Amino acid sequence: MISESNGGCSLEISGRGAAAWVYRELEAPLAETSGVLRWEWRRIEFPEGADLERRSGDDSPLRVYVVFGRPTLLGPARAIFYSLATRPAPPRLSFESARIAVVPLTPGELNVGPSYAAVDPFLDYRRFWAGEPDPITAVGVMLDTDATGDDASVELRALTWRASRLDSSSSEAGT
Repeated sequence: MISESNGGCSLEISGRGAAAWVYRELEAPLAETSGVLRWEWRRIEFPEGADLERRSGDDSPLRVYVVFGRPTLLGPARAIFYSLATRPAPPRLSFESARIAVVPLTPGELNVGPSYAAVDPFLDYRRFWAGEPDPITAVGVMLDTDATGDDASVELRALTWRASRLDSSSSEAGT
């Protein structure tokens, strides 16, 4: 559900026992440049059994993801999923494919108030695949509760690209 308040729009995403996503292909692919993908969210409900370190619990109320390149006959594009997590977990390649990486984002305190994230997808690409990244061709959001079957909901606000670099690490989350 899309709502407007305080002069801005937000997207409320909720589900139970399912995975759903929406993405937007960029009109002009974003080649590597100094920049940070930022967004704000308000947690409403986390899936109870979520644990990004286990396949049976690999769920998140919000994954913001970027796609590098386009699928071809020689293989699929690569993607990084920035996933809200209930506790810290090491970044990793996904269970299924060396083409998908998961970066858990754990806020300092999981609260109901607004939280933010800022990531540098190009730096993260190099961390996982140690090569030159293809341009970013799509950005999307996902709710994922198919592994646990639990309820989840989140409010997403202000997903933007900013022309600046993060200071020390490639990904950060906070409240």
